[in-house]
Amino acid sequence: VGDTGVGKTTLAQTAATASSLPVFQPTNLNTDILYQLVTLTSKKSSTCTFIDEIIGFDLKQVFSLLPYTAVIATANELAYRRLSQDHQELISKFEIINLTTPDKKSTLAMLSAHSVDAGISLDQKLAEIIYEMSNKYLDRPQFPSRALGVLHEAIVMVRSSHSSEIT
Repeated sequence: VGDTGVGKTTLAQTAATASSLPVFQPTNLNTDILYQLVTLTSKKSSTCTFIDEIIGFDLKQVFSLLPYTAVIATANELAYRRLSQDHQELISKFEIINLTTPDKKSTLAMLSAHSVDAGISLDQKLAEIIYEMSNKYLDRPQFPSRALGVLHEAIVMVRSSHSSEIT
């Protein structure tokens, strides 16, 4: 649970992938997809289903998945409040993790980790410039998303120039 851009989807995808289980990420849960998902998950000993922004799904169908698969879901704060008021039975099945906007040190660590994952050299001074400029000129979304967006643009430019260093 958290504001747009604080990293809910990234954290949920990372947790789903780290589970070492087969991961399903439906974009909706119409009856056909639900049937296929239940059929697939019941044939495997354990699976994980990742639902980004759970409020956009039929909650009765999400509830029906719970006996068959581990479910990791995201929600913004407003959607979570609405869900916890109207669908407490469903919400009680989840462990709730509240994400807040990370501080500068945490955001810089994320920038460093993302650059390493991308195979790009990013020195600390440049990471701080990305942080400061994205803070100054981009008011939405929240950190770390806005700083990571700037970094990803820089990575695309580096790769298109056939380099491995951001300067």
